[in-house]
Amino acid sequence: MNWDNIAGQESLKKLLIDSIAENRVSHAQLFVGKEGYGTLPVVLAYAKEVLSRENEHAGSKVEHLNHLDLHFSFPVFTDNKNSLSKNKFEEFREMIINAPYSSYDDWTAFLESENKQLFISADEIDDQNQKFSLKSFEGGTKILIVWRADKMNVAASNKFLKFLEEPPAKTIILLTAESTNDILPTILSRTQIVEVPRIKDEDLDIYLKKEFQYFR
Repeated sequence: MNWDNIAGQESLKKLLIDSIAENRVSHAQLFVGKEGYGTLPVVLAYAKEVLSRENEHAGSKVEHLNHLDLHFSFPVFTDNKNSLSKNKFEEFREMIINAPYSSYDDWTAFLESENKQLFISADEIDDQNQKFSLKSFEGGTKILIVWRADKMNVAASNKFLKFLEEPPAKTIILLTAESTNDILPTILSRTQIVEVPRIKDEDLDIYLKKEFQYFR
């Protein structure tokens, strides 16, 4: 995801790009915005900017969601007593590459899981802890993107809090959520909250016209 592919959000883009240039990227940030505002596209562009400044060849890997130092957690349903994002990563990757503005309901429909509960489990946090205990593949920053962090269950939230308190070196944790209501106050206190505002009508109009031209 490139900055230019994001609808509007010019002030936020500048804020994030400046934070990287000035070396003041917080190790844990929570991006809060309603679905459709572009929260995940913003986070993906941000991650791409961080990794590309360390390695000029990282950009295309991030765009295809196959950079070895970029990890994802997202809600899944229990399958064979297992609730790990990595088991559904190819499906998630396909959806986000084709439609980066996809919503939680889109994800539920994509998995054909309307009758199943999707959540982020304690086992998922253990799995990420294990991944982040290893050195980065490219020797630079490792990034964890937690999409819909507000879907963590209580056990996962408590384990994630410990991860936030003692993050491995050169780790950036980027969470997204629709609101802060379902996130532990202790997690909120340990993250820098970034508000993702509603897209301005004129910016949305420009974006849609550009997308329409692209698909003609």
